Amino acid sequence: MDEVESTLDGELLPVVESQGPADVEPLDDQLVILYIEDNVANLHLMESVMELRPTVTLLTAMRGTVGFEIARDQRPDLILVDLHLPDLDGRDVLRMLRDEPLTSELPVAVVSADATPARIAEVRTLGADYYLTKPIDIHELIAIVDHHLERRQAAHGEPG
Repeated sequence: MDEVESTLDGELLPVVESQGPADVEPLDDQLVILYIEDNVANLHLMESVMELRPTVTLLTAMRGTVGFEIARDQRPDLILVDLHLPDLDGRDVLRMLRDEPLTSELPVAVVSADATPARIAEVRTLGADYYLTKPIDIHELIAIVDHHLERRQAAHGEPG
């Protein structure tokens, strides 16, 4: 098992990819969200938030390259990507997603503590649909998730 550069209480943490490209079979009524984040505490927070929406399947990747592969293979309904990953910058992941025909149209939210207007403008220019600053505003995150849940339900002819 690989180890990541992030630490919790000084210990190296094992790489935990909660879902791999072929590991998930979400139900048709599930909104699939991919969260590319290397901080375990942030992953746990996102898992807790997504428990508020039982129709969400959360996939996670702790490295940008793995996240890109999952995005390409699974084509989730929404991708959340941190800017600071151990193997790639989140902007590089965003560029890869936008350059790949299978992922170029997928909605992407960049998640970062860097809330400077210049950084936000930069990632929006690169193709980010949303920019969530850390600490994450849970209401803003849920509003984005709910928007995509409604879009999915409308696309499948399900009542809202």
